[in-house]
Amino acid sequence: MITDRNVYTEPQITPPGKAGTSYIDPIFGTKITRITDGEFSQSIGRPGRSWVSGSSAEQNTWAKDSSAFIVQGGGGEWVPFAWNDGQPRRIPTAEGTWFVPLHGPAFSYNDPQILFGQSQDNKSLSVYNLSTKKLTALVSLPAPAAGEVSPSANDRIVTYGNGGQDRATHVYLWDGAALRVLDTLAGKVDEKSITSTGITWGFGVHNVRLDKSGRFAVITTAELQAKAGSPIVVWDLEQNSVRALEPAFSGHKVGGFGKLINQDVAPNTTWDDMQFVIRNLDGSDSRKNLIPSVLTPPRKPSPRGQLGQDSHLSWNNHNGGNEPVLVSAYRDADNPDSFRAWDNELLLVATDGSGVVQRVCHHRTLYKSFWDGPHAVISSDGLKAIFSSNMGMTLGQGEDGGSRQDVWLVELTGSPRIPPDPEPIPKPTPTPTPDPVDSSVSPQYVYEARPWPATESAQLQLINDMGAKGYRWLQTIANAAYFERVVQK
Repeated sequence: MITDRNVYTEPQITPPGKAGTSYIDPIFGTKITRITDGEFSQSIGRPGRSWVSGSSAEQNTWAKDSSAFIVQGGGGEWVPFAWNDGQPRRIPTAEGTWFVPLHGPAFSYNDPQILFGQSQDNKSLSVYNLSTKKLTALVSLPAPAAGEVSPSANDRIVTYGNGGQDRATHVYLWDGAALRVLDTLAGKVDEKSITSTGITWGFGVHNVRLDKSGRFAVITTAELQAKAGSPIVVWDLEQNSVRALEPAFSGHKVGGFGKLINQDVAPNTTWDDMQFVIRNLDGSDSRKNLIPSVLTPPRKPSPRGQLGQDSHLSWNNHNGGNEPVLVSAYRDADNPDSFRAWDNELLLVATDGSGVVQRVCHHRTLYKSFWDGPHAVISSDGLKAIFSSNMGMTLGQGEDGGSRQDVWLVELTGSPRIPPDPEPIPKPTPTPTPDPVDSSVSPQYVYEARPWPATESAQLQLINDMGAKGYRWLQTIANAAYFERVVQK
């Protein structure tokens, strides 16, 4: 994959075909397959329904063996797909429907057929088997759940409830044998006080995720009766204690085995909106930057908040080593700032300290509202990812009057379609004073650049038109074609 820091403008592509068809990213060389389309929306009686990879890239929407995944519909329904021989296939569920009978589902990290989730009335944690189509309740909840479930590698499950998002005051943890309840108003677990550090109790819950080891529940807080002390607090299930992370915690996050990555910079280092830090969740180390040197030029100041770039992170491929984290980078469609490398791309960022950033593809979504975000989710084997895109708002009108989104699968291998490190184009040499020509003088040239058309016929026409003016085509880099013409012989 390309790992340079050149700016590559998105070339035009032929409009994608229906679900099941593929195209090759014209810059990065990765294969992208369409998973959903308007035809599927029509088939379920919901013309204009959008389909997305989920609301959060943290969610484990891939089966353990990477043979299946789930996608979310605009009505909150989830549809399972098998991925075999490079083709998607919908998996029928109970009673011949296409929908998983769960709310907020996530795959088990141990059994590729198992999905955890909430019952459809949100009153219990349940498990659904894709193979047998059997739904089983695990445990009843003391109050309705509100958020997605988050499993760990030892099949613990966490969610939250007793109120909607940001108003909820319970964190529910199923440890495989019993349900534990953290009350964020009272600061108690199962009605018993809990040790805490830096916490002000009385906060609401925005979401909660388990790290893959199952030891840490990472809670995103919301101000309710009080501010928690940090946007993120960590419930250590082994120590039965809760501590606040730094008050200035920022950016989206994702957990691995005992580790946390978020979009921020380490203390006393240069800020950039495309920097990420990693830390141990037990508090045994300090935050470290994943990318040693930030991008240049620096992002412009943004007093009204319209500049800059956001990112969602996915790390389902983390097995306790230095597996890379998948980053979905996106910026507002009306952002007037100049593009830099990595803008509006999917990236694999190294976690081994090397700072290597592999550039996967342009996701081609124009970000106008939350569901336009790419929210790419990586598979357990680290070889594939699903993501959302409105393909430049070309997929028709959605149910809400905006642009539809569909789900796409990118294979995280591929050969770049351009040189990884394009050679600089020589500056034109001024035409010399017209003295008598000495045949021993070396040729000199002038150079011209033209936009590179999207179709082959138009490309050939451009080459012919420039040839008629005495120019020879040299090469095409990103979306520009370069030509030379001899001016002295």
